[in-house]
Amino acid sequence: MGHHGKPKRGFFRGIFSRSRRSPVYSEDHQQDSYVRPVRMETAQLTERCQACQADNPAHSKFCGQCGVSLVSQTLQCQGCQARVKAPARFCPECGVAFKANP
Repeated sequence: MGHHGKPKRGFFRGIFSRSRRSPVYSEDHQQDSYVRPVRMETAQLTERCQACQADNPAHSKFCGQCGVSLVSQTLQCQGCQARVKAPARFCPECGVAFKANP
């Protein structure tokens, strides 16, 4: 329809009007419905000592309570040669006891 309510006449005949767009174009180019944002986890501000369970500031190298190293270390079991994350006291594969952390 023209702006006076009459059908459009002339060379273009309304090819640029919204009503002439194909339904496929309209459906493909519609915006996605609003998605509620997911609550993000807060950054870890403390690191718990595995030896004494004390909370330490994030990125600390040693526990302020007991002095154990908080840097992730890998131990090798003398019994079965398995790689074990420190500060384990026993090998989870064969049960061999590890020496106490220095």
